[in-house]
Amino acid sequence: MAVDMGSGGGGGLSDSISKLGTGGNGGGAISLTGKVIEMNSADIFMDGANAEQGETGGGGGSGGTILIAGYNVDINYSTLTANGGDGGDGCCGDDDGGGSGGGGILKTFYENQFNSLIFPSVVAGTEGQGGGGAEDGNQGNDGSSYVDTFISTEPTTSVGVEVLMA
Repeated sequence: MAVDMGSGGGGGLSDSISKLGTGGNGGGAISLTGKVIEMNSADIFMDGANAEQGETGGGGGSGGTILIAGYNVDINYSTLTANGGDGGDGCCGDDDGGGSGGGGILKTFYENQFNSLIFPSVVAGTEGQGGGGAEDGNQGNDGSSYVDTFISTEPTTSVGVEVLMA
């Protein structure tokens, strides 16, 4: 099963490179697969980075992806996030704020049994504030989180961990 990293936020506009609001990096991606997945008090953060303040604020990076798949999946007291980064503020007079990154994806698949007490979060970041009464940036959309059953086409004894980072 493929996982995708979050996309980076766009840079703000500026007449001067020293006032450029750079966009935030997109969140990473992780895939955990195996016959039995047990997570107790684990924290996995695949969040997009916040953008920088600038003449026009940069855009926040979007959240990445967390994929968990197994025959039996047991996740307890764990925090899994793929949140979007905040947009950068407009800094100089009446400059606009940058938009926030959208939330990422949390996918959990199981074949036989699923138990969970997790704290998932795939929300968009906060838009950047406009300076001096200028426009605030737009807020990105929240991501998606879901749990579903599947019938494995691969042996459930295989184990895999794939991590992608920018």
